[in-house]
Amino acid sequence: MSKLWTVAKSVYRKNVFSWSFVWMVASPLVMVAVFGLIGYFIGQSEATKSGDIALVQASPEVQEIVEANKGHNQIILDLNQEEAQAALRDDKIDGYLEVGEDKGQIKANFFHKTTSSDVNLDDIEKGLQDLQVRRLAQSLGLSQEDLAKLQSQSVAINVNNLNFGEDGKLSQEEGNSIKYIIRSFMAYFTCFIVFFFIISYVNIIAQEIAAEKGSRIMEIILSSIPARTHFFGKMIGVGLMILTQIGCYLILYLLGAAAFASSLVSLPIPDKLLDNLQLGSLIQEALPIFALGLVFALIGILIYTSFAGFLGSLVSKTEDVQKTIMPVVFLGVAGFYIGLFAFASSANNALVRISSQIPFFTPFVMPFRIAGESVSGFEIGLSVVLSLITMVAIFYLSAAFYKSNVLTYSDKGMLDTLKRSWTLWRSEKEA
Repeated sequence: MSKLWTVAKSVYRKNVFSWSFVWMVASPLVMVAVFGLIGYFIGQSEATKSGDIALVQASPEVQEIVEANKGHNQIILDLNQEEAQAALRDDKIDGYLEVGEDKGQIKANFFHKTTSSDVNLDDIEKGLQDLQVRRLAQSLGLSQEDLAKLQSQSVAINVNNLNFGEDGKLSQEEGNSIKYIIRSFMAYFTCFIVFFFIISYVNIIAQEIAAEKGSRIMEIILSSIPARTHFFGKMIGVGLMILTQIGCYLILYLLGAAAFASSLVSLPIPDKLLDNLQLGSLIQEALPIFALGLVFALIGILIYTSFAGFLGSLVSKTEDVQKTIMPVVFLGVAGFYIGLFAFASSANNALVRISSQIPFFTPFVMPFRIAGESVSGFEIGLSVVLSLITMVAIFYLSAAFYKSNVLTYSDKGMLDTLKRSWTLWRSEKEA
């Protein structure tokens, strides 16, 4: 047992007390901050699209409508078409708007240069549409009250999800309800976390094993420690790294939640608004998918890291690690994209249903099926059992072949190494 923890502590200390681990912890936070800033600036840019617009060939009525709906734009009324073109050429305006009529139909054209500032014309367009409708109503002899009634008429199809429980009880929920959004967000969060940890740690475990094998000291190491103990120590060390990283995020989350709660208490929020939010109900909706997502995430990470450890033990040179673990990476990327497909389209698609039962894809896909309530309890249990069986099988095979893998060297590629390892393993079993 002491040798096991010696290996685990060695792996843990070597990696945790390094700048690469610090960056690995910080990189998701940096990515979130960068994307958040990008989204903020894009939103600000969209909200403040404005410029100087010359209005030409417009009647007084149209001029009044455009002025009333200009938003943040500046409207210039004292230019004709030639003067507006000259002003646009000299960058004195951002564009000019021509508004005319053809057989009672308002025609509007906006002219600008490709290098001009973006201008938001939505409010002006809506104002001109309203003017066109009012004119049409007058020609048909409709009163303002009749027009208002016509404009207020709309038919919307509300999508409702009906779920029949195993006891036959019927529950109903709107398709775009806040509860559904919360569950979908938790599923997406789980999918992203699994993908991030898999991509990060399959490389670490493979490098850990391949580095020692490549230095040709495995014979010395395995003469003083059993091969399985050495493998388990490596896996435990990487597992402790994962727990440390999760712990860092948990501490940051608790600090952020405490700061948010203290600022929320100081805000004058009406009790009625808090009642409408139904925070307790929202938390109740999020907890089951979070708990199941955590189970699938842990099983998925163990499956992928064990598989990466097996492939890493086949590598003869450390520079071949990236090529060797590509199958693991491709499986992770495929699962991630299937999960995104389930998020963007339908969690009840045939591809999604089948993929959710494939252990390599289950951690990415099953959370979205749970969020969409398109999966039964039996299917969830079946996916957990299949994932556990796969995890145990891969872990057992990786540990069983670890000694023969790390003691086998070949310059002819991974398949030749695997063939020689199999021969060595059989000879040891028969001995």
